[in-house]
Amino acid sequence: MTMYVDPYKENFIFKAYGQDEQLTKKFTIFPYELARYAFNAERLELVQAFIDEVNASGKRPVLVFSHDTDLPISTFLSGRPFTFRYAMSKSHTYEDEHILPSGVSEFAEAITAHPAMPWSERPKVTFMGFSMLFKPTPEEEKARVVSERNSRGDVRGLISPDVFPTPANIGAVLRKQAVGIIESDSDIDSEFLMRQQFFYHYSEDFQNSVRDDYYRSMRDTHYVLAFRGAGNYSIRLIETLAAGRLPIQLDTNQVLPFENFVDWKSLGIWVPLPGLAKLNEIIKIHHAKFNEASFNAEVQRVKEIFDEHLSRPGLLRHIKRILVENL
Repeated sequence: MTMYVDPYKENFIFKAYGQDEQLTKKFTIFPYELARYAFNAERLELVQAFIDEVNASGKRPVLVFSHDTDLPISTFLSGRPFTFRYAMSKSHTYEDEHILPSGVSEFAEAITAHPAMPWSERPKVTFMGFSMLFKPTPEEEKARVVSERNSRGDVRGLISPDVFPTPANIGAVLRKQAVGIIESDSDIDSEFLMRQQFFYHYSEDFQNSVRDDYYRSMRDTHYVLAFRGAGNYSIRLIETLAAGRLPIQLDTNQVLPFENFVDWKSLGIWVPLPGLAKLNEIIKIHHAKFNEASFNAEVQRVKEIFDEHLSRPGLLRHIKRILVENL
């Protein structure tokens, strides 16, 4: 069984603004997500033809690129398409490319059914997710999905690996190091459950059986470890804010969404990469600044930032702002 990736699923920007009278004067939005659609070289050529045709008409092509690679879009396509994407690094130079937060609408709705952990003087940190450097549980072994390649080129849920290279998962190494540092400190409560595969690589029955456990782990805590994975971004970071919990972020030279509007370093705990070895001390120092009232005020602040800037309505407002600024 392989996770199905529908190449013809219309992307959310096209659904929202594909017929917008103001924007269509200058932009034409490609209706499908790039990495899903261009699962082989021939399909990538069709995208290039779309870009060339739109440019020839005097308009700007707009793409949505949901992939772990942080390579500039010019690595794969010419014609300077205006691109919204999820992984970008400050070590690269981009032209007309804009970072987006991961969409977590379903998560944000489901998480409200789970109670949040109240304030306590002892900090608690959780993480439940992928790290191939931990031994799988017997239940995971039974639920593993056999690797196979289908006609679209999907391998265990990897999107178009023959066209867009999936980066080495240095996030797994960073997560393992962080977990070891936190678990070694008796003054920090923690709950870590490391998976051997990306969530959607497991059987559907297994996914359903552990989904509520994931929601609970994101709420029954003060802090969530929200490091990058293979891509230089974190879905869990956005989920943490949606859950009204405080993220522990690691500076891996990532570009973060809407940096002119969101002060990311003020949200939860921001750890410079050289400071990772002292992560436990950083957590304790940060947590000691709070009392019950100030902690509750802080989690309310991060939830309001999510609602304003990173929820689906907030995200769409920013996308339209960016496009209008480039009319």
